Amino acid sequence: MDLLLGCGCLEIESDFIKLEKGKTAVIDWAPNGNLLAVGRKDGTVGLFEGTSEAFILKGHRNAISAVSWNRDGSRLATAGSDNIIVLWEGTERVATLKGHKGPIYQLAWSPDSEVLASCAGDKKVILWKGEVGEVLEGHTKTVTMVSWSPAGDILASGAADAKIRIWSRNGDEIAVLGNHSKALASIAWHPDTKERLLASGGYDHSVRLWRENEEIATMRKHDDRVFSLSWSPDGKLLASGGGFKDAKIHLWNPDGTHSSTLDGHTSSIYQLRWSPDGETLASSSYDQTVRLWHGEKQTTVLEDAPGPALGIEWRPDGNALACASMGGVVVWRFS
Repeated sequence: MDLLLGCGCLEIESDFIKLEKGKTAVIDWAPNGNLLAVGRKDGTVGLFEGTSEAFILKGHRNAISAVSWNRDGSRLATAGSDNIIVLWEGTERVATLKGHKGPIYQLAWSPDSEVLASCAGDKKVILWKGEVGEVLEGHTKTVTMVSWSPAGDILASGAADAKIRIWSRNGDEIAVLGNHSKALASIAWHPDTKERLLASGGYDHSVRLWRENEEIATMRKHDDRVFSLSWSPDGKLLASGGGFKDAKIHLWNPDGTHSSTLDGHTSSIYQLRWSPDGETLASSSYDQTVRLWHGEKQTTVLEDAPGPALGIEWRPDGNALACASMGGVVVWRFS
């Protein structure tokens, strides 16, 4: 089919990586774009070139919950419901990190790749420097997300206790942001290191903006929880995606004023991702579609997902988009 991406008509082709029926995966592209890491429910991680599985990494006993390449692609971190993190260099297992006592939800490398942050169902955040982990305690419920500031000097963590905690790179607690009334669902830092601007979305249906640990705006356009947030690469727009009965995308300016509404999905929006050049916003949904938007215009609907469209990730060159779904991973290639 032809695909309009705001700069002309492009051809689109798709590849399909089959998974066990009814199972999904977590995905992440290597920085050079050559390999797609696919973490599966059987505890293995496949490294794919197209639909060809170049390598299989076996280091976990249970389902993979997170995969994350560091910035230069020299290391891949994988985490699972077996409560451990495994570090890989190529196909070699170089370290096993044990510290969590609950399933691990997310991994985040610092921009310089020196520190790996993890969060889990044990209410803890751990900062790993090599194989040494520093446990950060403060949250009172499951910690579901961690995100480094663009400068890499501070870390934000969000949890089911409705709190955002800000930590220094050394593990000191800097601030607790507690204005959400229900669990956190998403956080995202503005890409400009000078802005020090954090966005958060909650189960309380709100989007909030924080600068220097003070709330500067509360945005209330969604009618349900806000599952995903994504800043455009130039930082001029924040996209927020609503869950369940909402199913809308709102675009916001950095001062919290509303820019526009993108309406098209018919069910909960799971994830939002801007293309590397900032021209196209991709959205995935439980309605089994991935939609591509240029400005306020929906340019195409991708309907190849065999089930709910969950995690989506652009290849670093912007010429491919991967989507994890129930029963398989779809990779759309643009040319």
